[in-house]
Amino acid sequence: MSMTFKKQKVKITDVVVALEKNVRLAVNFEVAGQKVDTYDLPDMIDQIIAGKGIRTPLVLNGNLEVLQGFRRALAGQAIMLDPARYVSDEKQRKELIEALNSVDVIVYPNLTADEELVLINDHGDRKGIGRTELVRIVWRLYEQGYNGGRISNLQHYALAEYTGNVKKLNELANMSVSDRNERIKRWFHGTVDNFLIAAYNMGPRIRDALLITEMRTDGLIKKDSDVKPLFVVKRDRIVQLSKAKTQDEEAGKWDNAAKTGPAFEELVQKFITEDETGKTTPADTRLSKANLEERATSAFSNSFRAAFSIAAGKPSPEAPDLDRLAADAEAKFNLINKHYNQIANPTVKDVLGRVVHAAPNEFEQFLLQMCQTVPERTVETAEVS
Repeated sequence: MSMTFKKQKVKITDVVVALEKNVRLAVNFEVAGQKVDTYDLPDMIDQIIAGKGIRTPLVLNGNLEVLQGFRRALAGQAIMLDPARYVSDEKQRKELIEALNSVDVIVYPNLTADEELVLINDHGDRKGIGRTELVRIVWRLYEQGYNGGRISNLQHYALAEYTGNVKKLNELANMSVSDRNERIKRWFHGTVDNFLIAAYNMGPRIRDALLITEMRTDGLIKKDSDVKPLFVVKRDRIVQLSKAKTQDEEAGKWDNAAKTGPAFEELVQKFITEDETGKTTPADTRLSKANLEERATSAFSNSFRAAFSIAAGKPSPEAPDLDRLAADAEAKFNLINKHYNQIANPTVKDVLGRVVHAAPNEFEQFLLQMCQTVPERTVETAEVS
């Protein structure tokens, strides 16, 4: 990717602030009646006044639309709208206006859509993005047609912070571009595809629940606030909901318009109850009928195959005989193990050792060899103490 640019000076009022290009939660962002603003313009205005202008260049495209520096641009424009409101000293005010009429910018005149995204999402040493903002970035890119792998590569620094794996970024050093992209894709597949995008596809209820969950984590909603998520959204819960959604789809019971189905809704209500009561319902670890039938054909022993068949609802007439056979074999093996170290006759001990430890094919070879061997003398009756 080669992006040519030029440095120049512009009036801050000539800069175009297209909020839809930014990832910050602007003043008009609202979830469940809760307005959120992460621009923190008052603080940025104070910084510009103290610094006597915008000291870090803005990054713009060819239309002078901001790609980096949204807060600086908005704060500078706010000062220019009413400079006397922010700076009472006339001399300081005049100097600040002059500075804001000649702001350093870096202009990229011929960017592709992908190149714009790279610049917009490269936060470098600027104010990092929060968890809520990252969720919105992933969803926005997904809406624009980007797949999980591409989103992961565009946002891998933020995703590393989100997952608490910043140190793992060191593993990407000295990798080729293709290897690096593939590594990042695999690394964040579970977070981006199976969690964030999966939650997005579950509809507005789940999206809002995830956003509010993250807003509370980010401190954008006070913990004692009445604004609470439908249920606390966690990765394992989204995984469970995905399975329930698939179950409803396969049964033809998924309502795509309402984004719900019987298995899905039962799970949603379960999570709500768990959060309200503080009691977690133990997960149902029972095997499905399909799994039982599969194990009935793949089990090693006849007795286990019969047991799985019965559990799957299929009769197994030979089960009682197989159970007695297994019980007898188990009792004899236990007796061999109990007395083995005290057996005095080495031949008997060798045979019994092979019974217990040799693989079936090895034991058969041993038996065949014994069938062809004529002993020189009859072995005296072995005594087992």
